[in-house]
This record gives sequence, structure tokens and C-alpha cells, in this order.
Amino acid sequence: MYCSHCGSKNEENSKFCSSCGKELIKVKEQNKQDRSTGPIHNSIIRKSIKKDAQEKNKGPLYLGNIIMFTTVVITLIIMAVNFGEKTIDSSGGINYSLGLTNGNFVATSIIYIILMAVIFYFTLGMNKVSLDISRDKKTSIGNIFKYPFQNINVYLKVLAINILVYLLLELLTYIPIVGIILYLVLAIYLSPILVIVSYIMIDNNKLSITEAIKKAIKITKGKKATYYALILSFAGWYLLSIFTLGLLIVWIIPYMDVAISNFYLYITGEKEYNNATKGMSDGLIIGVAIGAYVIFIVITVIAILTFAFIYGIKEGINNSDKIIIEDNSTDYLDDSISGDSVNISGLDIFIPDDYKEITLENYEKAYSSKKGNVVIGLMTYDMSYDITARDYTEFYKSSISSAYSCGNVQTSPINYYNWETLECGGGRENIKNYIAIQNNRLYLLAVSYQDESLLEAKEIMNHIEKNLRFSNTVA
Repeated sequence: MYCSHCGSKNEENSKFCSSCGKELIKVKEQNKQDRSTGPIHNSIIRKSIKKDAQEKNKGPLYLGNIIMFTTVVITLIIMAVNFGEKTIDSSGGINYSLGLTNGNFVATSIIYIILMAVIFYFTLGMNKVSLDISRDKKTSIGNIFKYPFQNINVYLKVLAINILVYLLLELLTYIPIVGIILYLVLAIYLSPILVIVSYIMIDNNKLSITEAIKKAIKITKGKKATYYALILSFAGWYLLSIFTLGLLIVWIIPYMDVAISNFYLYITGEKEYNNATKGMSDGLIIGVAIGAYVIFIVITVIAILTFAFIYGIKEGINNSDKIIIEDNSTDYLDDSISGDSVNISGLDIFIPDDYKEITLENYEKAYSSKKGNVVIGLMTYDMSYDITARDYTEFYKSSISSAYSCGNVQTSPINYYNWETLECGGGRENIKNYIAIQNNRLYLLAVSYQDESLLEAKEIMNHIEKNLRFSNTVA
């Protein structure tokens, strides 16, 4: 028999483990398999594990999961405010987001590591409580919070393992094609090992990280398919939770937590599960899941290509200046926009008639559409040092890199004057900047718009570029 604490093999009638010295827990007679009938079908094992988990009292885990999710949401809000992207809306308000789209590996890693530290504190506590429930031991919600704190060495080792794996997988994403393939293969292979490591360390907190990983690899060998099928068998419950606005997840996660604890007891030999009827094999469940995933990807790709094709046709027709197809995403079409050039600090800027003037910090003048989905604003500064418009634009691009992902700086001749243009995006917010320096005065004209207002913004920018000129520049 195997020791549930360290995984070592012992003589059948041994009372104590020959490796760690702890008491061996024998499998109950009613759970033992009659070997004369041959091996148990894997579906019976999986269904028995789930049946046992469903029948257990999972009370402490319900509230524990709610507290964990609440804590994670609060952590996300705090990080968004302190470390995330800040964007200004049409009314001058500031919107926050985590901003993981700018490709900054260090910033992204720090945010994820902070999240992992919070999540794995709760996860370790819930793993301990789940294991106690699987073993029919008395437990309480307090153990979710106390166990990681009282066993800080176990918490730090589990956290370190998961952070190292995360960093490895994250680095692989920077390798084109091959890196993505390696990422998927390693993530799938390591998933059951990382889960079981926590339980191994709970049972033997003196094990080193290396020893725990080796033991996890050893006891999950040949059992990974059972783990994958067990996890995938909960997919139906998660789909059903959509119709309950996610409330069903409060019941699903504790159910799955105890099922995974049962899986751990099964692969260590502490318990056997064979009291359910035969069902879909592990291989069939995995095959169905892979097939469904492939079909989903194919449908998504077809939908994207179809949308791109239709959008391309509409753009081509619109650009022909012969026919304009109306689009529901905007109320503004080129022929219907009316407005006047407004002179701001010596610069003529086209402003639509129905745009209202608003106040935005650092902007000399700013105007917003009725819906607030497009904003036109001008900033001007007297430069105390010599710098070209191109150099300033490159500097400006780097200064907003934490909030936006920008394209290349382009020089655009507009009405006999060279403007540096820079297009950036962050979240759902986009911005096109027109930058010029005349007589040591910086002019930065910005047109910001949301994704769904792309067509409207393009029409506005076409009018702006037709009318944009300095008052003292002869056309």
C-alpha cells in the first residue's frame, strides 16, 4: 500500500510508513476492488469520485469561495487604480483598466504575480479543507484562512512553483508559432502536476520543492487522462451556470474542489472509488472536448473572415465616392456632416455643428459628440527648448506607452504643412494625434473615439484634415 503523506510504497500490512514514519490509512473494505473481475473501467472511477464529492458536506467551501472571489475583485480594482491604464472620457472623467495589452513583460508579470499571491493563499487553504472533507474529517471555514498562515513555508513553496511555471510559459509566448505550441503542450502536461503538488505538500510539509514535484510526476503518471476527463466532465455545469448569471458557480467550484481531492486520494492509493455505473470513457470525453474546441475555433475564424470580407466591401464602396452604405454604428455620414472651422490659438479646426464644448484637463479647447463617443481636443505649449515635431512625437509616444499601444509616427502633408501623426489604442479607446511645432509653439490635436465609433471618427478626421491649417500659413 502507498503512504498518503509521502507516496512511498509499503508492505500491505504495515501500520506506519517506512519512509516518513506516519500512520498508514488503510482503504475501507467496502471500497476495495475485487481484482478477479479485472480492471475497473475508468468511467466508473471518475463517476465514483464525483458521486462521493457530491454527497460530502461542502459547507465551509461555499463561503470560502465567495470570500476569495470578492478579495480578488478588490485586488484587481486596487491594481487598476494604482498600476493600470488611465483614459479620459468625454466628460473629463478618468477610467481605469489593468492594461495588459501593451506588451510590457515586466509590468504584466508583476500584476499577475500579485494576483497569484492572493489566489494561491486562498487556494491552499481550500485544498486543505477539501482534503479534510474527502477524508471525512471535521473542518471549518476558519481553516481556509489559518492553514496558509500557520504553514507559511508550504504556501511560499506552492506559490514559488506556480510563479516559476507562469514565467516560463509567459516567455514562451514571445517565440512565434513554436512558442505558442510549446506553451499549450506544457500547460496541459503540467496542469495535473501543479494541482497535486499542493496536496502532497499539505500531507508532508517538510518536502522540498524538487521532491514534491518529483513525487507529483510519479503519482500522476498514467493518471493524467483521468484528471483531464474529470475536469472536462464539469464543462456542462459551467455552461449551465450561464443561465443562472454565474450564480451556479458558487455550488460548482466546491463540488469540483472535493472531486479533485478525491482524485488525489485515488492516485495515492489511500482510497478506491468503484461504486458507480459505467459511462463515457475518459478518452471519449477528452475527444469530444477537443472536437468541440476545434469546431468553436473554426466557426470563430469563419465569422471573423466573413465580417472582414463584408467590412472590406463596404469600405471599398464608401471610398469610391459613388455609393455610401449606411452603418448603424454611426449617425454621421460624409454628406450629412455640417460644421465650421474654429480658430484656436491660430489653428483652424473643423468642429461639427452638434458638438458641444467641454472642459478637459490640459486641453485648451475640447469638443464632444452628443453621445460622448468622439472627442476633439487641442493642447498647446510654448516650447522653452528647440525640438523637432518628429522628435517630440516620438517622445510623446513613449510617454503614453503605459496607457496606449501606438503605431509608427507618420509625416502627413496637410494643407502645405507637415504634421506628425500618431495613432494609438488602449482597451476600447483609440486616439489619433496631429502634432506640429510652429514658432516654438507646440500644437497637439487629438481625436479620441471608441471602437464602435470608428466610421464616425474617420468621417470627422477627413473633414478636419481638409480644413486644418494655421492662420498665418498661405495655402
